[in-house]
Order: sequence, then C-alpha cells, then structure tokens
Amino acid sequence: QYSESSHCSMQLFSCCCQLFPLPFGDKYDNVAQWQPPYGGGVPCSCAKEYDPNGLASTAEALADVATSIPCLFRCCVTYQQGCCGLFGGRTGFAPNTTYMPANMAVGESDQQMNDARDCGGYWAFPKSFTNCNGETVCGKLPTPPNTRFKDKDGNEFAPNTNVAPGAPGSKVIFWAHGSAWFAGQSADFLYFFGLFLSEQTGQTVLIGEYPLASEPRFCSKQGGFFFAEALNRWVRTYVKLVELYGAENVVVAGDSAGAGLALATLLDVRCYLKPSFPGIELPDYLIPGMPAGHLITLLDPPAPPAPPRRSRR
Repeated sequence: QYSESSHCSMQLFSCCCQLFPLPFGDKYDNVAQWQPPYGGGVPCSCAKEYDPNGLASTAEALADVATSIPCLFRCCVTYQQGCCGLFGGRTGFAPNTTYMPANMAVGESDQQMNDARDCGGYWAFPKSFTNCNGETVCGKLPTPPNTRFKDKDGNEFAPNTNVAPGAPGSKVIFWAHGSAWFAGQSADFLYFFGLFLSEQTGQTVLIGEYPLASEPRFCSKQGGFFFAEALNRWVRTYVKLVELYGAENVVVAGDSAGAGLALATLLDVRCYLKPSFPGIELPDYLIPGMPAGHLITLLDPPAPPAPPRRSRR
C-alpha cells in the first residue's frame, strides 16, 4: 500500500511541483480562495469546478485532440499496422502486432481523457504466436508459462494461450508514458511506439493509464495526490506482473515523466515492500527514457566536495 510518508515518492512529487505550481502546501491550505497563477483552464473543462491547475487542464485538452476524434485514433493505429492499400499500400511499422484495452486493475483514466471510463491502458502483442503445445494462436493475448485460469466451477486449467519459456509473448514490458504529468494518454503512446516496440521485440507491451495533474479527484482539497494515485497503481500492477511472469521476465520502462514513475515504483518496491514481502523481486531490466532521473539525487545527496589540499612549501 502507498504511504504518504513515502520519502522517495514525496521527493519526486515535490520536484514535480516546482516545475509548475499545484494546489498543495501551506499557501493552498491556509488561503481559502487560492487560485493557480495561470487561469481556470479551458471552457467546459472537468477540472473547472475546483480549478486545480488551469495550465494542466488546458495542456491536456490540447494533447487529447487526436484521441477526441474516434476515427483519427483508428487511422493512426492503421497507419502503424499498414494502410491496407492507402498511401501506396504502405507496409506499416507494426504489421504483425495488434492491441486490446487493459482493464482498471492496471490503471485509471481521468475525466478529461477520451477513452472508455473502464480503460486502464492498452496491451500490444503479436497478432499470432505459437503456444507451448506448438499450436498457432491468433488474435489473443499471449499468457506466460504456467498461467492458470478457473472455470465457472472453480476448477483450474491451463489456457491455450500459454507460451513456452523464452518464446515470444513470455515477457512483458510495463511502460509508463510521459508528457510532464499533464498531457497525453495511453492511447496516444500506443500508436506512437507501443505497437512498434512489440513488433520489434516480439513481446507483450503494457502501457498503463494514470490520472494527470488536472484531475479534480486527485488534485483538489476534496482529493489526494495524482502522483500518489499513479504510484499506488503502478506498484500493485508491477507486483501482479511479477506473480504472473516472474521478475526475470518483467521490464519496467517509461519515458520522461513516466520514467520518473517507473523509477519511483522500483524505489517503493525496494524500500517499502521487500522488507515485508521478501518474495517480491526487482525486475531484471529497467529502461528509463529521458527520465527525471536527476530528481533521485535528492534521496541520497552526494557528499560535499573535500576541501582543497594545501601544498607544502
């Protein structure tokens, strides 16, 4: 469980607040009519009622233009998979990869996002793969070896989507998208590079969703911390992925702000979960792309430089 006293996550969050003011701290708590210094966001914004962060609300609305038009999102995905005769019959960067929404056990969208309310992100995975029995399976999400489901009577069985150890689909890349905590959503990053990443690796990619800085539920006096909410879900999802795939088959990754979330997740696991649950292992791979990595130095400040030595005469 996430704790507000979590030192590492709060240090990262404090640095985030220095980038653009958020409604937290003594000034916000002591001034009833506190307003952010840059207006009240876009018209009809879901954040307008509490006006938690007008800049974040406006930026998120602008970034969501592509996903606000249903056919445009589908066109972007089709362009990555191959244009089916359009634009000269272009092959596509990810012709052998497909996708499906993840449920809210993975993540949660905020009220400004245009995806379904029960969308927790997106899976990208091979269109077809070979299961552990040597059969070709198409259009289904690969499941790691030794996965078990239960039927309506409670009896366990191995699904036909189980793959062999080391085979395509036996590993998962858990990606946290970036954009400064106030723009973008998992659907954008699915066609930006999620499909391409799955195509190039042959493995499953999970791009989680998390509420952004404009979300009233997590950025107001009535709510909590948007970063804390994202971190809490990321830690829970990571633990579940380790249970399913094994830590050696999980890659935790992210870009920009998402890289900071990935780093905070592993710090939280190492500092707070492992002492109580030794069976939870850290992943074999961490890929932080353009991370807010310099913020981590606040957790363990470097030692002051040694005084210059005086030369003897």
